[in-house]
Amino acid sequence: MPSKFDIVGERHAIVEFQAILRFINPLDPGGMSEVAAAIDRNAQTMELPAKLVVPTFKFELGGGGGGPSISPPSTSFGFQRFSPDGKIEARIAADSNSISYLSREYPGWDVVRTTLTDFFGSVGQAFYKRSQLIGGVLIQYANQFSSINVGYHEVSEIFREDSPWVSGISRASPDLWHSHVGQFIPDDHCKKLVNVNVDVVLASTPDREGDFTEARVMIVAAKQFDVPGAKPLLLLPDEAPEQIAAHFDDIHALEKEVLRSTLSDQYLIKVNA
Repeated sequence: MPSKFDIVGERHAIVEFQAILRFINPLDPGGMSEVAAAIDRNAQTMELPAKLVVPTFKFELGGGGGGPSISPPSTSFGFQRFSPDGKIEARIAADSNSISYLSREYPGWDVVRTTLTDFFGSVGQAFYKRSQLIGGVLIQYANQFSSINVGYHEVSEIFREDSPWVSGISRASPDLWHSHVGQFIPDDHCKKLVNVNVDVVLASTPDREGDFTEARVMIVAAKQFDVPGAKPLLLLPDEAPEQIAAHFDDIHALEKEVLRSTLSDQYLIKVNA
């Protein structure tokens, strides 16, 4: 059956990939100086010339009748690269509790895995040698499907009829819709988290005449170590790169499993899954 929707590339529908390593406790100022220096070194290696510094605030509600309080600002250090049309192509960043990597170019898991192992292994050293406990490891894929013809087009052909990750009521909708499905999956020493968000919208671009239908499918796969029923994770400095790679491999395999149970066979073929 001819497809009503195209994917963004020849081999996949991925428009954005993100990975995050989150720590339970904030890093001390000395550690943050090391993180900033490591971010700078990685930015040069990864050819990310534009500096990003974002002050962040944390709002907390006090107990025992206390009012809301604002913690001192912390700083996120980062670098990014822009495409000719002004969109972010890639970005690395870190603050006192997390390290993140974002890319809108996806060359395949083997290449990305090497990038993540090297990046998180080097920037994370300031955390690891201070025995900072890891609270979560996360990856996120944003996939995009665009209608070949203009106007609104019903999108059910993209999804499996029996998918547990897409609302059945939404999937059959003759109009624009949103679906959000999430689940914790118990595992040894942690809880795995899956979130699947689907947005069906009318979109427009300068190179197309008229609005067209766009289905955006975001899949989040994570390991949570700081939730009830889980145990915080400690990475040893010498073993951290290999441990990080193993955890990312695990949640990447989970994401692939979720993708296969979300998209129809026709579209799994289109995205080479």
